[in-house]
Amino acid sequence: MSDMMLRYLTIFMFVVALHAAANSSAPAFSMMVDGQSVAYLDSGGNGEPILFLHAGSGNMSLWDQQVGFFISHGYRFIAINYKPIENAQRHAVMHEFMAKLGIHQFHLVGTAAGGGISLGYVLKYPESVKSIVIANSTGNIDDDDYRKMSNRFRPSDIFTQLPTDFLELGPSYRAINPDGVELWKTLSESHKRMPPPPKTPVNVDPEYAITWENLAKLTMPILFLTGDADLYTPPAVVRLFHTHVPQSETYIVSDSGHSAYWESPKEFNHVVLTFLSHGKLN
Repeated sequence: MSDMMLRYLTIFMFVVALHAAANSSAPAFSMMVDGQSVAYLDSGGNGEPILFLHAGSGNMSLWDQQVGFFISHGYRFIAINYKPIENAQRHAVMHEFMAKLGIHQFHLVGTAAGGGISLGYVLKYPESVKSIVIANSTGNIDDDDYRKMSNRFRPSDIFTQLPTDFLELGPSYRAINPDGVELWKTLSESHKRMPPPPKTPVNVDPEYAITWENLAKLTMPILFLTGDADLYTPPAVVRLFHTHVPQSETYIVSDSGHSAYWESPKEFNHVVLTFLSHGKLN
């Protein structure tokens, strides 16, 4: 690892540590895995472990509204910052990371880009995942019709020019919680101090590609969740997921955009807890 990468990682860990000071129940650590440094939060303990994967716009510190809740219900909270990990190695590094913690089976919760990474992981290592929650995520589905649909309601020439907080936070939240918006922006932007990992080509074995056919073969409990004002993954897209993955369940968070875990943490936490506890919502 270069001196610059180490310096930026140190800065990132400092930012996370400052924010986590108010909630020290899941302190920040770092671990070398296959030559890559993985920053993570871990509450420890003997509870069933949950691995949380953040949105592409953020980092692991944004889960602070989930930490205390899931620990109080007997779970072991773990979150990693996957951004610095080379894209082609993320699934393997995640798998080895959990093994180094002595964990070989766990629940997986991924939001937004973290949801796509979660689906790729569970297809490659299905035996490791007890249940999976995909929140506010396009899922990185490898399907031509799905991509065409996405381009229809998210035209890239317009969509990519919009402010990140406009895209990621719903209008109701932005209207009534300016302080929450500013904190979200501060924490989300902290990862930008770190240089991106080298871009390496990802050659996915067709057996592990995120296709409707492969997802339909999964046997663990699956929940697809989104907000009713999510610009990336509106409710109709989540219903499409269920059509292709009929063994899954769906849930729509009201008055919420692309960051339900942040905008509506009480509802998000309750729904996820119910699902993880029972393997279903009803």
